[in-house]
Amino acid sequence: MRTSPIHRLKETTPVPADDQARDRAADTDQDSNDVPAETREAPTDAPDESPVTARAGGADHVQVLPLVALRDTVIFPEMIVPLQVGRDRSIKALDRAVRASQPVALVTQRSSEQEEIATADELYGIGTLAKIAQVIRLQDGTIRAIVQGQKRIRLLDLVQTEPHLEARVEVIDDTAEKTLEIEALMASIHSQIEQYVNSGASVPPEVAVAARNIVDGGLLADMTAYSPEMTTEQRQELLETIDVAD
Repeated sequence: MRTSPIHRLKETTPVPADDQARDRAADTDQDSNDVPAETREAPTDAPDESPVTARAGGADHVQVLPLVALRDTVIFPEMIVPLQVGRDRSIKALDRAVRASQPVALVTQRSSEQEEIATADELYGIGTLAKIAQVIRLQDGTIRAIVQGQKRIRLLDLVQTEPHLEARVEVIDDTAEKTLEIEALMASIHSQIEQYVNSGASVPPEVAVAARNIVDGGLLADMTAYSPEMTTEQRQELLETIDVAD
C-alpha cells in the first residue's frame, strides 16, 4: 500500500544514513582518529564519457551512469549525505563518476545481506541521482564520499556489473503543481515542526527555519521523510511516492 500524501508530509526531521562498508559497521559518523590517505574534489571540467539518450523536448531523461548499491539506506533529492563505501565495485563506481565528472546513481538493494548485486531485480526500482562533492580515501581502503541527492531516477536495467555496476536510468520529473491541498499540508507540517522544536525535543531550531523557507511541497516531504522509527522499506515507499498529491 502506498503512503498517503498526508503521511508523507507528517514524517519528522531527516536523519541521514550511509551505505555500509564490507564489514557492515559503517555509520554516518566515524571515529575522529580515522586519517584519510587521500582527498579528491569532484572535477568540474572533465568530459562526460557515458552515453546519454535524449528524449522529446531535448531534455536528457535516460542516462547510463555508475551505480552504487546501498544497504539499509535511502537517499532523497536535495539531501547532502556522507557515504562510507567499502565494497570494491562501489568504490570503482564512485571513481568512475569522479573521473568522468558524472553524477552517480544511488539505489537501495532489496536485501541488505546480499554482498554483490548481479541483476536489476535485486535493487529497488526507484533511486536517486546524486552529485559527488568530495571523495576521501581512508587508510583502511574504504571511501568516504559527500554526495547531494538531485533527482529521483527509475532503474531501467543494468548494462554491466564489472568492474563496477553501471545502469541505464530514467530521470524522473517530479515537479508538482501547488494545489490548495498541498498548501494546506505544507502549512500543517510547518506548524508541527515548530511545535515539535518548541516542546523541547532534541531537534536543532534551524530545522524549523529551514522547513519554513521551503516552498516546494515535494522537497518539504523529502526533508521530513527521515525518522529513526522508519524502516528502510518505509523510506523507500516514500521515495517511490512521486506525486505529492497522489
